[in-house]
Amino acid sequence: MGSLHVASRFTPEDGDAEGYAPQSFDERTRNMLLSYLAQPGFAGERLAEQVLGPARLELLQLSDREVYFAVPQPDQTGQTFDAIIARFVVDPKRIVLAEDDGAGRLRLGKYSLRRSENKHYFFKTAVDNVKFDPQAVLEFHFVSGIYKLDMRELERLCPEQDYLRRTNARADREKPSGFARPNEVLMTGVSDCSNKAILLGSLLEQLGEDYLFVYTPDHITVAVKQGDFPARNGLSLEWEGQTWLIAEGTVPGSRIGVDRLQEEERLKQFLYVQRPRDRDVIFDLATGKQLLFQ
Repeated sequence: MGSLHVASRFTPEDGDAEGYAPQSFDERTRNMLLSYLAQPGFAGERLAEQVLGPARLELLQLSDREVYFAVPQPDQTGQTFDAIIARFVVDPKRIVLAEDDGAGRLRLGKYSLRRSENKHYFFKTAVDNVKFDPQAVLEFHFVSGIYKLDMRELERLCPEQDYLRRTNARADREKPSGFARPNEVLMTGVSDCSNKAILLGSLLEQLGEDYLFVYTPDHITVAVKQGDFPARNGLSLEWEGQTWLIAEGTVPGSRIGVDRLQEEERLKQFLYVQRPRDRDVIFDLATGKQLLFQ
């Protein structure tokens, strides 16, 4: 099987359209996690490991209300096939296992994948035969702490209309293929400069700190008021009568006002500035004039 294919959205039978019964929290948890698992660029392998164990989602085909999984050989994990699927399958009698075609491929209807140690079994089941623990707490470990969130927090951070819309996106296992929320940057540990800037800005807001988004050629970074920070590396700008220092979120361990950065000259080409508390307002730094958008 080639790249991951996902359907456009959950169908009305799942209770997401006017006139249908609202979904239970268990159902919303299932649909939300299936959507994240189908787009690992937004969730990362660490989420899959916590909700699926060694199994992996291969295909989410919501037009048929079916989901396909691959499971490794038992000697790879020390767990039986039945034990692995028990954590996310409601009724094992409702799964359909692929057959080996004798040429090294597992075939299941119009889909197939090459058999390997990590993909020894391939099966499908109905979406409503999938379960996830709605009381689960996800943990994402970092050097200096652990990011935790439960299912209600994850639902709040990624509203239903958003994770349904994203099921149109093609999966990218390296980085998000588009806008990623701050929680998704923490979940994946991977992002581009814009999403990392948004994450840093979100953290500063929780601390009650003022900050700017500063746009340079092909880059966006964050600036904070100088306060007690030194300004030895020259990465500073003047805005509204105050000095702001660059807090570069893409360089691990970078110290504000102290450390020199690669491509520093390009980073110093400050073009535009945005104060997020002033919504949808961006200024040309050279002229001080607000940018107009059609």
